[in-house]
Amino acid sequence: IVKTKNIKSFKKEVFKTKFLINAAGVYADKIHNMVLPEEFFIKPRLGEYIIFNKAQGNLFKSTIFQCPSKKGKGVLVSKTVHGNLFVGPDALDIEEKEDVFTRKSGLDYIKLMARKTSGKIDFNEPLKNYAGIRAIPSTSDFIIKNYSNLKNFIDVSGIKSPGLTCAPAIAKDVILILKDAGLPLKEDKSFNPLRKQVRMLDLTDEEKNSLIKKDKSFGKIVCGCEKITEGEIVDAINRSFSTPTVCGIKRRCRAGMGLCQGNFCMPRIVDIISKTCKIPENEVLLDSQDSNVLVNAVD
Repeated sequence: IVKTKNIKSFKKEVFKTKFLINAAGVYADKIHNMVLPEEFFIKPRLGEYIIFNKAQGNLFKSTIFQCPSKKGKGVLVSKTVHGNLFVGPDALDIEEKEDVFTRKSGLDYIKLMARKTSGKIDFNEPLKNYAGIRAIPSTSDFIIKNYSNLKNFIDVSGIKSPGLTCAPAIAKDVILILKDAGLPLKEDKSFNPLRKQVRMLDLTDEEKNSLIKKDKSFGKIVCGCEKITEGEIVDAINRSFSTPTVCGIKRRCRAGMGLCQGNFCMPRIVDIISKTCKIPENEVLLDSQDSNVLVNAVD
């Protein structure tokens, strides 16, 4: 398997499997058409957001929606679970499935609409702009099914914005489809569904001191903005199923998520990934394939 985000660069290979679950997001139509006649297509819909630092997080206690449109629930303003303020998204149908660039026109539209909700938002203090793509199916609804002529192929496609919330229920439906298709289901009694994450900011002073006595790395702050320690970063690495990227660590434990956006802590994060995973520093990736943070190894 070629590790890449871009399906266009996949090498042509033959894979043999008894069951195939198509959960390929914006590429789900391409995968479907490799196996069965064309039945639906996926339209990429760009959504842009603006996120602000925690100083503005207390402007809202609840998520505020505006009137929905044909393309979605509209621009919202909300306080994140970590205390930041964010506004968005817009809804722009595009052609390229990986075009996640923000546009000035889109960000201006978000600001215009958000000001209708509140005039208190200071748009001179944005922390970061970003965009994501929703997989909009031509069927206008989720596609979760197998086929009478090919029961072992299951489409889990066109999962739009509510997909994260729906994921546990969708997984249960897919299990039932697999069972009906003949997959023998055996309970893995060794499976541990609890993945406890260490969050120093959530601990009491007594709990922090107790943890630091056991492992001094939990007393070493790496990300000054978010107060994330070396121990939390190592914990995030150890809970990863593969070699993590700098952005992967950012998403898992918020190291680099603060005001400076990693400008100060990134070198330390690269060093920690390198030492924990036992790889050269110039092999540490920022995010996707070929996004090496360093060109040459550091002496």
